[in-house]
Amino acid sequence: MQKITGLNIIVMFFLAVGCDQVLDEGEPDPVASQAMADSAIGAFEDELRSFTDSIYVIDSPYDIDFTTSNAIFKEALLLDPNNLDANFGAGLTEMLIFTQDQDFKAVFDAWEAFIDTGSLFVAEDLNKGSLSLGLSLPGMGGGGFQPLSKRAVAATYLNLYKLAVSNPPIIGDIQDLVESLFIPTLEYIAERFELLDDSTDYTFTITSEMQGAGESPKDLDMTEIYLLEVGVHLLLAFSDAIVAYNVGPNAYDSTAIIDWLSQGSGFMSLRSGGATRMALSKAALLTAADKLDAATLFLEADTDTANDIIKLMAGELTVADLQEVRDSTDSFREMFDTGISFTEDWDDSLDTPDEELTFDFNVLFTAPISDFKSILPVYTVSVGRDTSYDYQWVEDSVQVNEVINLPLTIPGAFYFSLHYEYYDDWDSAYTFIDHNFPSVGLDYSQFFTKADSLKDYFMAQDNIRHWDVQLYWGGPLLQGDNLISFTVYVNYDWGVADFLYYTGIITFAANDATDWIFQVANLNGLIPQFTTDADLKRILGFRDDYFEKELIIPFDFGGDFYKALPPDGLGRRRPSMLVPWAFVR
Repeated sequence: MQKITGLNIIVMFFLAVGCDQVLDEGEPDPVASQAMADSAIGAFEDELRSFTDSIYVIDSPYDIDFTTSNAIFKEALLLDPNNLDANFGAGLTEMLIFTQDQDFKAVFDAWEAFIDTGSLFVAEDLNKGSLSLGLSLPGMGGGGFQPLSKRAVAATYLNLYKLAVSNPPIIGDIQDLVESLFIPTLEYIAERFELLDDSTDYTFTITSEMQGAGESPKDLDMTEIYLLEVGVHLLLAFSDAIVAYNVGPNAYDSTAIIDWLSQGSGFMSLRSGGATRMALSKAALLTAADKLDAATLFLEADTDTANDIIKLMAGELTVADLQEVRDSTDSFREMFDTGISFTEDWDDSLDTPDEELTFDFNVLFTAPISDFKSILPVYTVSVGRDTSYDYQWVEDSVQVNEVINLPLTIPGAFYFSLHYEYYDDWDSAYTFIDHNFPSVGLDYSQFFTKADSLKDYFMAQDNIRHWDVQLYWGGPLLQGDNLISFTVYVNYDWGVADFLYYTGIITFAANDATDWIFQVANLNGLIPQFTTDADLKRILGFRDDYFEKELIIPFDFGGDFYKALPPDGLGRRRPSMLVPWAFVR
């Protein structure tokens, strides 16, 4: 059972790429066709056994190869296009041979090579060849900072040039592959399986040889075939949707960022034929729902279940469960007919009532938005540069020893404590002070000098996103010299410069929230209640103080696509040329 489940998952996951075999229009030969189909089943047994035996040692997707059985099944189809075994086998194996397609290999190899050699486009060692400036945390030892090395700057120039001339792969390559190969293949598979739908008594036997020694044969009947069709049509829906819009840049440089983000450019706009693709995506989704209903109805009526893979079983899968599935598909279809409504606290305010919003998902497929960026308030795009940091949590401490002289003993036990903390999205540092010092002219705050200097230092750093400073002292206050000795504990998230990258800077034409207006407030009818820009802002709780003239979009993906040179004044945020590299006590 487990191996069959694994096979089904593989079948659902691997998209197939292959030729759409034109069937012979001559006189069918059912007998010869069935003999050929039986031969194909034997070849499939051998291939599947080889695959399962080597599944844990497969080094490349090209090692997954079911081309022999696929070719024989298609030969059987040439002899008789209505042969059920041949149709099922051709569709099933078509799912498993996409890694053998040359176009797939070309795109896969290009992306694999680009990702594997991405370090060629980075100044790998920002520290090597640098000279320390001798800066450090105040009063806490030497070491500290180093500037970006000249070597790193030069390497970045060269790597950017290499990226520009190396013709790196783009997301559009994948979309082209989906459109030219995956979708036609999925349509071919759907056509093969569709021929089985009228033959409600059809079964395909998963033999012992296909599963491995000791396993009894299993019958794959129309329950599983309908579910395979569900998977195929869902993949078709997904594939049609992902090729409908332009979703990637044509290059990986600053010019591409401007083109990518600018209103009126191709990014997030419909490709040629995109509207048709969205309509086909909807049709495939609804077909998948129909096939799922068919699977549940067949399973509910099935009486020959001795060797079935999926069967009704008390406490595990019941008639009530199947009805629940059909209720869900009815709701899914209704979502396209009437939309789906939610009543929520959209503005996250206790002072306003919850409101109902309807999402008309049908609009996404029947009247797709031609350009998503055209919905937004008017803006322009420029490019800045910033530094990506690899953050490291550091814990340290410093000892403070002070002496105060008292003319007489002050009865009692005394203490003072201090806690500073800050996160980079807070307006100011959190401060907590507690003490029971006597009011005899003693100022406990005189002992906070070290902690205050650390606080001031941390607040001035751009690469420390969280820090925490704490201290505590407790003891008596006696006549004569009193040693006030305590430890200042310091914790902070320290950013080590990883690489430099471009940032897209969106500058809105509006100067305040009043003029910051969405051009298509109702998202082309997706949310009917958003009849005006004012409705959208009121329901979602936009306040005037939310408005920002500039919006920074960092292209810091943790990868090596968008690399920049040291900052030269472009953009709103100019990072320091000093790179915090090490903290040495």
